[in-house]
Amino acid sequence: MHSHEPPDTDEPLYQDEPPVFNPALYPRTYKPSTGYLLFLSTVGALCAAGGIAGIIYFGTGHEMTTMQSQLILIGLSLLFLLLGIFLIGSVLTSRLIVSADSIELKYLFSSKLLRRSDILGYRILPTQHISTLVFQPKATEQKKLKIPLYFRTDGAFGQWFIDIPNLDREELGQSMAELETVVARDTPGIDATEERIAGAYRTVKTLN
Repeated sequence: MHSHEPPDTDEPLYQDEPPVFNPALYPRTYKPSTGYLLFLSTVGALCAAGGIAGIIYFGTGHEMTTMQSQLILIGLSLLFLLLGIFLIGSVLTSRLIVSADSIELKYLFSSKLLRRSDILGYRILPTQHISTLVFQPKATEQKKLKIPLYFRTDGAFGQWFIDIPNLDREELGQSMAELETVVARDTPGIDATEERIAGAYRTVKTLN
């Protein structure tokens, strides 16, 4: 029979070591996920189609009383067409490039890059459709890097954040500490059960 006894060693079997950033996992390039790609492309196509229809309709003089109003409506229709083309082009060409020392967001005609060493922390801004990842730089004169979270990522993307502070979590911890200080100061005679209830209430209130 095989022995299943632990090895004879003075070293602990499990050590709680902090995670370490692994630069060998990068660079990585991420494309928009299929769902968001279809959604945003459809929105762009509808804008472009509406613009084309408006140009044809108003350009042929339908419901026009003056040349000025005709030119204005044709111009607005042209803007919708250009907006649709730009949206489709941006979605199809947008890339999130993560390297060992930087993160870069590329669009059709622009790109934004922030070095890892310049990042103070990050937070996530929830929105109705697409949440936004916001990087806060250490230097106040630097602009924040805002990344829409519609890219198809992997485990390496999450590993990139190992030693970057989560500003939302830090602020929550500070708020909790301040609330505990206030409660301890204002209710010195509170017993253990009431303290647990008060702590649970503070947690729920802060999270809300």
